[in-house]
Amino acid sequence: MRKIVWSGEIGDVTEVHVSASPGTHPTGLQAPPDEAGVPSTLDWDLWLGDAAMRPYAKEYTPYNWRGFF
Repeated sequence: MRKIVWSGEIGDVTEVHVSASPGTHPTGLQAPPDEAGVPSTLDWDLWLGDAAMRPYAKEYTPYNWRGFF
């Protein structure tokens, strides 16, 4: 998004609205969750995509990854 904004492709941006309110995922975490075995139904490498490798934890999938920064 920043490339689009900085390039001027969408004109002058004068206002931005962002939502960072807590949802149903975890927030305010102080440390990564405990490592767990990867389920046989999950290709962890594929799921991570180009993100840095990290140990699997059940708290990441299928939805809660949104709460981890």
